[in-house]
Parts: sequence; structure tokens; C-alpha cells
Amino acid sequence: MRLHYLLSKLLSMFKHNKATVLIIEDDPAICKSLSWLFGSVNLKTKIYSNPATYLEDHDPNQYSCLLIDIRLPGMSGLQLLELLGRRRSPIPAIILTGHGDMELAIRAMKLGAKDFILKPYNDDLLLEQIQKVLAESYDQQHFYQKFFDKLESLTTREKEIAHLIVKGKLNKLIASELGISLSTVELHRANIMHKLHIKSTAELIKIYLILNNFVLTADI
Repeated sequence: MRLHYLLSKLLSMFKHNKATVLIIEDDPAICKSLSWLFGSVNLKTKIYSNPATYLEDHDPNQYSCLLIDIRLPGMSGLQLLELLGRRRSPIPAIILTGHGDMELAIRAMKLGAKDFILKPYNDDLLLEQIQKVLAESYDQQHFYQKFFDKLESLTTREKEIAHLIVKGKLNKLIASELGISLSTVELHRANIMHKLHIKSTAELIKIYLILNNFVLTADI
């Protein structure tokens, strides 16, 4: 079942991983300063001097946060955000720039940036925002962990039917496709809703769509 696969991929992001701040910045002095700052609160850092180097090393299964300078060699921070968005990267990003204005801030937010911080940055503010973004990712992981545990309680047939439900298939079509009676499909459907603690098909589909958008490498 693809929904089960999506959840497994999502949860693997956080297994055996400590939070890492991925810094994409071409100024060595700023990189050194940021590494010291994040190290002071026991956050790991990894430095990339340009987007191309980062993209070669990109790992969607890493529990991390991106800190991206907006002006970079080869590709701008906004262009990188746009590319990662097309790839459905689950890694949250904060834009860091010394050339900020409202237009750039709006563009960055529309491209999915969690925040937009100006240089010279305030250490406490930057730490607060990085930790907030990482905490949100962690909380999201726990939400899906609970859903995953519930999903594991489904029988093989119930998982099969749940997958067909999120594909938008009606009970009659599911019954025909699986070679079972309509009443059997309806019973399985009721069991699925009860075991997953959801009240509607729309809620199941909503969770599926969130996962679909969140996991880069999912085979949908």
C-alpha cells in the first residue's frame, strides 16, 4: 500500500538522525560565525559554499533545516528554493540576506521559506527561529508516527481498500476491482475509519495529500 510506504519514508527521516543546520553561504567568515553559534546549543552544522555543492549532497531523509543566503554563486537562494519546491523537498528553509526588501521577502515566503532574516542577524533571534522550525518538523514527525501506528493495526485487506479510497474510488468500483461484495467493502471501510480514528474519507485523503507533498522520494 502506497500510503503505508509514504509514512515509512517520512519516519525514516528522523531515525538515527540528530538535527543539523545546513548552511548555504559563500562568505567563510559568516560560515565560521554560524557554526560557532549553532554549536553553542549543540546543533550540528554542514557548510556549502554554493547551491550546486548542496544539491550533490542533498538528502531528503535528513532531519535538518536549511539556512540559505539569498545571493550565491551560480544560483540564487530564491532559485534554489524554487528548485527544491519542484522536487517536493521536505527540508524547511530560512532565507538569510544582507540585501533584503519586501519584494524579496514576499517571494521567499511564496516559495516556501519559513522565515526571512536580515544581516547583520541577531544571534538570539536566529537561534530561536532555527529551533522553532526544527521543533515543528519534530512535532510533525510525531503526528505521523501516531498515524503510522494506527495504520499498522489495519489488516492487509483494509490497507488495500484504504489505498483505493484515497485514489477516489467508490465502494462499488472497489468491490468490483477486488472481487468482493459491496457490503464487505462497506464493513472494511467502517473498520478503517474506526481504527485510524478519522471521521471522514476527506480526512483520510487530506492526510494522504500532505504525505504526498512532504516526501520527496515517495513512489506515488
